[in-house]
Amino acid sequence: MNAHLPSLAFKRKKQVSLILQSEMSECSLACLAMVAGYYGHQVDLNSMRLKFQVTSRGATLESLISNAQTLNFATRALRLEPELFDQLTLPAILHWNFNHFVVLSECKDNQFTIYDPAVGKRQITFETLSKSFTGIALELTPLQNFEQIKDTTELKVWQLWSKANGLKRSIAQILLLSVIIQLCSMILPLFMQFSVDSIVISEDIKLLYALALGFSLFAAIKVGTDLLRSHIIIYLSSHLSVQVGNNILSHLMSLPLKWFESRHVGDIVSRFSSIYPIRDFISKGFVEALVDGTMVIISLILMFMYSTTLATIVLSVITIYAIVRSIFYTPLKIAQEEELSAKAKENSNFMETIRAAKTIKAFSKEAQRQSLWQSYFVSATNSQVRLLKVDVGFKAVVDALLSLESIIIVVVGTLLVINNQLSIGMFFAFFIYKQQFTDKSVTLIEKFIEFKMLRLHLERLSDIILSKPENIGTKDLSRDQFILGRITVNDLSFQFSKNEPFVFARLNFDITPGESVAIVGPSGAGKSTLMKILMGLLEPVSGEVLLDGMNVKTIGITNYRRQIAAVQQDDELLSGSLAENIAFFSDKIDFERVHQCAQMAAIHDDIMQMPMGYNTLVGDMGAALSGGQKQRILIARALYQQPKILLLDEATSHLDAKTERLVNEAIKSLAITRVSIAHRKETIESADRIIDISRINNPSAH
Repeated sequence: MNAHLPSLAFKRKKQVSLILQSEMSECSLACLAMVAGYYGHQVDLNSMRLKFQVTSRGATLESLISNAQTLNFATRALRLEPELFDQLTLPAILHWNFNHFVVLSECKDNQFTIYDPAVGKRQITFETLSKSFTGIALELTPLQNFEQIKDTTELKVWQLWSKANGLKRSIAQILLLSVIIQLCSMILPLFMQFSVDSIVISEDIKLLYALALGFSLFAAIKVGTDLLRSHIIIYLSSHLSVQVGNNILSHLMSLPLKWFESRHVGDIVSRFSSIYPIRDFISKGFVEALVDGTMVIISLILMFMYSTTLATIVLSVITIYAIVRSIFYTPLKIAQEEELSAKAKENSNFMETIRAAKTIKAFSKEAQRQSLWQSYFVSATNSQVRLLKVDVGFKAVVDALLSLESIIIVVVGTLLVINNQLSIGMFFAFFIYKQQFTDKSVTLIEKFIEFKMLRLHLERLSDIILSKPENIGTKDLSRDQFILGRITVNDLSFQFSKNEPFVFARLNFDITPGESVAIVGPSGAGKSTLMKILMGLLEPVSGEVLLDGMNVKTIGITNYRRQIAAVQQDDELLSGSLAENIAFFSDKIDFERVHQCAQMAAIHDDIMQMPMGYNTLVGDMGAALSGGQKQRILIARALYQQPKILLLDEATSHLDAKTERLVNEAIKSLAITRVSIAHRKETIESADRIIDISRINNPSAH
């Protein structure tokens, strides 16, 4: 292969940096990012997503090769047996379990180091590897024009709280109170020194009581100030949680549908929960770090004033502690990252099992699902055990180090007292200052490590915050504005990614105001995909959708959706009453309209037969209702919005012919534009016109 230069000197890292995937199908991007980082092109998943499109269907080896070549890698796909891995240029990407990609970084003594973007770093044996490796490997070699750059889109802490009201004032108050607390703590050791050196010798009891009263005052100030500071921290923490949580949720709900479809619910919940450790650091840890840093300097100065020898010993031990802590940082970060990922997977599986309880019971698969959850749970537990082992190992080293420090200080300090270089009171005071210095130094170092560990939570949150929201548009278009309801589709094409075939291509049709159109075609022709585009839930690759001659993108998705209502195949009801669901939890429910819409959807009589009528609770996502009842409530919900255009995707599939006819006649009387996807003959015949998606200007269907 002449395309690359084997002799080209790249400064390589000794280890691959682990990158865990966020989406279900982006293992190829994560693997490519890990290999690129190994050769000096530092790139994160956010940047990779902007460069390369990967759908929820996953990626092929062909698309992986294409993406690697875009990053200026020479690629070579190989079919080989694991016995020949010693001939591979590492790190290499392996095809895994026929549905996944991993990075192989090292082969040594029947041990293989695998970086799995779904699990983490693993050491596996030849036997384990042979069971999962499919026989396909991809070598990546940098070309001459390969760039060693940093291409990352990192989220900064200040970006989360830059707009939080009252943050600076509260932090200033906490900082001031913390300084007062620490100054009181610095004064209290002097009581020990004066008591031992002056009062014991002079036997002045009155002076002892006077000093005790004075230092008690300082202690009272310290306790009161600490109590006040705690209340401010509680207020700040709750205030920040509300503001930041609301801002992140608002941004989360503005993300496009495909973002949600490519992630597990448990993983999204886990990422959202990362705001809490960040909040705790900002409201408490950050201020404590500033105060501790100041107190460390003051304590160190005081210790040197008492004894240079003892102070040097203490400073040396703290320096060793900082070095040990930095050594343990990387394994601790990796272990915590793997633990968070494993817990998210276990949580997703648990939620999925609860949601599908009816189906699982119907197929008698309880034992199988329990076994699968147990596998995820054991994996999460093992990740936690690895994290605890790293932490236990570090604490053992630290305990030994600090215990040795105290022994040395007592020995050397006693010798200094014997040699009259320190008084007994000064030694007691020094020991207290030493303890304060050690505690504050350890806390300060831990806060620094905690700050670095925040990067892990920021990376998880960045998947939400740095994702691009939908285009809401700038045109002012209210629901009350006069809209005819004409839909025009011009040269509409869609594919899930550039490496996949078109679902449909160059679709053209026009739906006049008030017309009822049924979209038909064979399964897989793209009917539901087209409906999602008409709803504004998916963006086409090319072409446009017009509402009364106005481009939907110009109008803006939010404004466009105010003019339409839809009932999809997988629509859900939310926790609340039937009336609330029909009105979709409107601030002011128009009960007359609720009843009218329910009657049009032929569900009013069913509701009135229920014990609580319209106040009946629907249960978890409508679990207490039959399929037909649920569909009719969803139709009533859509009608309540008073749309100009009604989009129905198999919205009456659970209804009998008589009920369906009643619903269709009621909707027809509204004289609004109706677009339906259906397979049933009765539904199709009720339409004014039929559009066969497989035949209209669609070369991909032939």
